[in-house]
Amino acid sequence: MTRSPLRQVLSALALVALAGCVSEVQSGPGSRGVPVRPGSGAAAADAPKPSLPDGPVATPAVAVTSNAAVRVTFYPAGSVPYDGATLPLFSPDGKYVAVQSGEAPTWPTLLAEPAAEPVNRTTITVFDVSGPNPSPVNGPDPVPGGLMLGRAADGAGFLVESPQRDGSRWIGRVAWGTGKLQWLAKDGNCNAHAVLTGDGSLVFTRRAPGASEADLVLIAPGKPESVRPAGGETFAFPMVGDDPSIVYACRIGRNATDLEAIRVQGGKFEGTVMRRLLGASGDPLLAHQVAQTSPGPAPAGLGLEPGPLVLFSPRTGCMAVFDLTSGVFEALTPKSVAAARSPDPLSPGYFCTTPEGLAFVPKIGSGGPTGAGTTVIGTQYVARLIAAGQDRPSLMLVGPVRQTPDRLELVRMILKARTEAPGQ
Repeated sequence: MTRSPLRQVLSALALVALAGCVSEVQSGPGSRGVPVRPGSGAAAADAPKPSLPDGPVATPAVAVTSNAAVRVTFYPAGSVPYDGATLPLFSPDGKYVAVQSGEAPTWPTLLAEPAAEPVNRTTITVFDVSGPNPSPVNGPDPVPGGLMLGRAADGAGFLVESPQRDGSRWIGRVAWGTGKLQWLAKDGNCNAHAVLTGDGSLVFTRRAPGASEADLVLIAPGKPESVRPAGGETFAFPMVGDDPSIVYACRIGRNATDLEAIRVQGGKFEGTVMRRLLGASGDPLLAHQVAQTSPGPAPAGLGLEPGPLVLFSPRTGCMAVFDLTSGVFEALTPKSVAAARSPDPLSPGYFCTTPEGLAFVPKIGSGGPTGAGTTVIGTQYVARLIAAGQDRPSLMLVGPVRQTPDRLELVRMILKARTEAPGQ
């Protein structure tokens, strides 16, 4: 089976629509394709499968598009190498991007399973993307080998993880400008899938060697770590929204995967705020596919009001916002597989990746029906929010170069500032 280049870059995102029901066969612990899970064949035939293009990602010239809710301008920003599967991490100010190239990690490695392998053929490179073309950042401390790109970044740097041959796994942060590596969790346990909250706390899972259960760990700045035991299940792939007092995590049982919202106070885990079903499967691949779509907190420099958690919901079959008050997954727009919040408070909503392209979906009300998106460009970009300045609300768009599956195209999208809300 062959896949288009854009399908490769979005494999972790587009396949969430299949809710674990995928059709490409790979075998063995070192497989790097899309794994087939038992019992997935029947559902796969009916599951939505967005067709991701391999056409040009961006035109050389600046393009402008607008509708009643939003007006945007596109600036192509060159291309960078990547591994065909891992989406890059941007610094909050949009100046730097960290990309992973070389051989993509195996699925057991991505899922932090016992069969995980070291990533000796994977390379992480930092590029300065503040200009028209990316330029490698040659800091005094080159990014070392044996690292895989993590799931979050902040102004200080980006997270990395280092699977070890003995089954342990370390979590670190690499500084943007210098390449200096700081270990944040380094011991004999499997520490994995870390994210950063808006106040700088580190949240990750920890599994003891040989154990099947992973606990949830929180390390707040200047505080001792707080651990939430798995309690006969296992935690996987924590997620965070704009509110640092709430941490989300997938909780995997024998026959189901739930989303659990946990309150944080004083640098410690408190009680469960809410727990809702994500899918009737205890497969960690489902948790991976859901969590990979969650963009994390908005950069603080934008000054936006706190927004809800954004993620792919198997229950709605598309991207959704999770209403913590009602426990409802509010669908954004049909068949969407990625989403980023609008940086303009006068044009609230989400830029969603759909089979028709990148669509803008105005903010919806609690419990409302699936939103109707307006396509702003007919290419299935994945958008990432950056704080390039309040006078230039921006997002970075990513998508593979045509017929070059190991390069990723970058496009900067700037929203035209509005003086009044739409409809006024």
